[in-house]
Amino acid sequence: MAERNVILSADSTCDMGDELKARYGVHYYPFHIILEEKDYQDNVDIHVQEIYQAYYDRKVLPRTAAINVGEYADYFRPFVEEGYDVVHFCLGGALSSAQKNCVLASQEPGLAGHVYPIDSYNLSTGIALQVIEAGERIRQGLPAGQIAEEVSALRGKCHASFILDTLDFMRAGGRCSAVVAFGANLLSLKPCIEVDNTSGAMHVGKKYRGNLEKVLPLYVKDKLAQYPNIKRDHLFITYSTIRPELIEGTEGFYHLCEMSGTVSEAKMEYIIRDHDMEKFKARKAAMTAAAAAINEKYGEGTAVLELKDSYYNMEQEILPHYHLIENAQLAVKQAGLEPKIVPIRGGTDGARLSFMGLPCPNLGTGGFNFHGPCEYITAEKMDKSVEILMNILSI
Repeated sequence: MAERNVILSADSTCDMGDELKARYGVHYYPFHIILEEKDYQDNVDIHVQEIYQAYYDRKVLPRTAAINVGEYADYFRPFVEEGYDVVHFCLGGALSSAQKNCVLASQEPGLAGHVYPIDSYNLSTGIALQVIEAGERIRQGLPAGQIAEEVSALRGKCHASFILDTLDFMRAGGRCSAVVAFGANLLSLKPCIEVDNTSGAMHVGKKYRGNLEKVLPLYVKDKLAQYPNIKRDHLFITYSTIRPELIEGTEGFYHLCEMSGTVSEAKMEYIIRDHDMEKFKARKAAMTAAAAAINEKYGEGTAVLELKDSYYNMEQEILPHYHLIENAQLAVKQAGLEPKIVPIRGGTDGARLSFMGLPCPNLGTGGFNFHGPCEYITAEKMDKSVEILMNILSI
């Protein structure tokens, strides 16, 4: 009997992002979101910012409704009738009855044996990690049943957690008392919510104190220490909404540095940068595709592409040694300044040394407007940089 092609599918709670969703050909079925008694489809006709705005403007909260058996069956049936098997990832069974409904739908006549529902025991990008594993196995040509079995065995290795910036929404939804919410907000407590990857249930983990600028690096540091043997192919840092200044400045780019040419030859030199390794790889692939398109149109050899890696984002090498950052912050404060941690594009030597085993976070040197016509530095700022370095030596 010939193997059937496999459709990869998930509940809309998967949160993969459009790029990965397209790469692995993932189909979503949306959850119901009930807002002011109107039934919406998750990320189809309502989105997260609209939900937040409804609370800010009118103090109304949404409810969710599970996908029912009939909806799942109607969704799966066209795939199966077209000759596909379906591997579908559900929101953790401890969080929603949708998972049980999906199992019942998969047992209906005509669908049984062709639809493989997987209880992710997870939510959001915790599901997405599993979907990626399934997508890679589809690319290898594995059958749906084997994919479901292998990925199900990985659920215990897939960890998800998140930080609550405020308990206001928990209080409004009746999940905690007004007194608890007031106390937590007053003390600037940020609880970490841990997902139990044996069921999908959630519980409160470590409670951090401070603003997000302080808490988020500590949270990441703790997680890296908790799971020292992380598979680094894909890690998600996910947010429902966050202040733009905490994520801006990390966008990648193509930078044309030099362009020259004659009648018979032209040359362009680019710098490609991205803080995200997957997006960095995608940018390199885009350059390769551009050269291939030119050669296809004008003949092989018309365009010659040389790609050379200069350095990578040092973050993954620095975070396991976060005390270096903390020491630098203390040294800056001892110099009478307020430390700021910001993403920068540069620091070639520090990045290379970090990947050679000598973690080297970048420190300010007192200069401004680097690599431009307005670059400058003052003696006073250089003196302050020396003072900071001496403070680090004394810590």
